[in-house]
Amino acid sequence: MVDAAELVDVKLVKSSFDLQPAFFAASDEVAFRYGCDLESSTYDQDSNFLIGEIAVEAGCKLGRRWVLKVRSSYVVAFSVAGKPPAEAAKAYLERVGRFTAYPYFRAHFAALCSAAGAEVPPLPVLKGNLPRRIFERAAAKEVAASAE
Repeated sequence: MVDAAELVDVKLVKSSFDLQPAFFAASDEVAFRYGCDLESSTYDQDSNFLIGEIAVEAGCKLGRRWVLKVRSSYVVAFSVAGKPPAEAAKAYLERVGRFTAYPYFRAHFAALCSAAGAEVPPLPVLKGNLPRRIFERAAAKEVAASAE
């Protein structure tokens, strides 16, 4: 599959940034986290396109409270030669799609933090498996609240 796929495009499609004033008061005490996950994938064998949405997150916690949160979603598109099985295409996106989107997020995160005057170290260069999601999904909280 690696020889059969060629990157066509990477697009930032969603982004959110939340910085609490408490970050500036205790920036030396924050715990830094980051994560990345494949949100969805589509493989069209007729058009030979493999598309995935990659969710990337990074932030800082002060105690139990998030004081910096950045969430972004990227769409990555690959042109695929041949007709690999759909399972192989999705597995490719899970491995390679995350590595494809992460450098874009790393630059985006640095630009947002710099614009806000939040001095944080650069996100690490990806060398292995990237941690999965770090923030709770809002949908899960909304579902729990509506059940009460």
